[in-house]
Amino acid sequence: MGTTASGIVLVGGQIVVAHIGDSRIYRLRGGTLEQITADHTFVQRLVDSGRITPEEAAVHPRRSVLMRVLGDVDAAPEIDTKVLDTRPGDRWLLCSDGLSSYVSDERIAAALQSTTSAQAAADRLVKDSLDHGAPDNVTVIVVDIGDSDDPAPQHLFVGSAAAPLSFEGESARRPIRLPTLLLHPLKASQPEDAHFEPEREGYLEELIQEDRRRAMRRRITWLVVVVLAIAVIVTTVVVGYQWTQSRYYVGVDHGRVAVFRGVQQNIGPIHLSSVYQTTTIEVADLPAFYRESVRNTLGADDLRDALAIVDRLSNQAGDQQ
Repeated sequence: MGTTASGIVLVGGQIVVAHIGDSRIYRLRGGTLEQITADHTFVQRLVDSGRITPEEAAVHPRRSVLMRVLGDVDAAPEIDTKVLDTRPGDRWLLCSDGLSSYVSDERIAAALQSTTSAQAAADRLVKDSLDHGAPDNVTVIVVDIGDSDDPAPQHLFVGSAAAPLSFEGESARRPIRLPTLLLHPLKASQPEDAHFEPEREGYLEELIQEDRRRAMRRRITWLVVVVLAIAVIVTTVVVGYQWTQSRYYVGVDHGRVAVFRGVQQNIGPIHLSSVYQTTTIEVADLPAFYRESVRNTLGADDLRDALAIVDRLSNQAGDQQ
């Protein structure tokens, strides 16, 4: 078992920081929020190496995998420590991933700036986390730096570090009674991949290989989607063009009545109609009404209908002569 730990100690005008895991420490100074600690997670290593973006890390299936924790997995865990200057007016935030994983840095900064009371800011951040669907392990500490040069030291532990571990033997466990079992039936469920520290050599390499396979599957999925989309577009274009070639109309071709195959539209340089048959009927020989109608084109239901229109126009041309 292991846990994360993030702590600060105010010594004069300086802050001493100690950190391990994926809890975070922020500093708000002059309206700017800065993340002081770095997450000891698998996805953070991927981000640092440029393999994924921070946006991809936020939804990565292994985002909860910790590479370093405080617990019984390592007798001498590597803890990040640093000493930073602080000044009156600084506001420090210590939080678990129940806050940072569900509330954006922009919303955190807005909450810290909009409230004057540290307690009110902490309460608002906890509420924002729960409103965004965070689990119940939301830990938030807000510390304001005042004008006092050497404040009295105060020690405060919260979260899983607030109480010592206790273990109960099998005999100390209360038996499950029938009414309780009926009201709260046991559910067979697989535990989720929560925070844990790799315990064997090569685990990081295994995760990297898994991430590569995941990236490859994602690329293949996108490739299949693109190919299917192109296939749908091509099929639609082909079917649409074939439909246009089943249509006919009567118009003018070099001064003569002609039957056209297709529709009277163009898609850029692509013509959706072509001359099917040019007749010997001169448009000038038609009566004025028919002459104008042919120039505006006459639609036909099919080829037989188009040829029937040509026969009627031929009769009108003969009568005109």
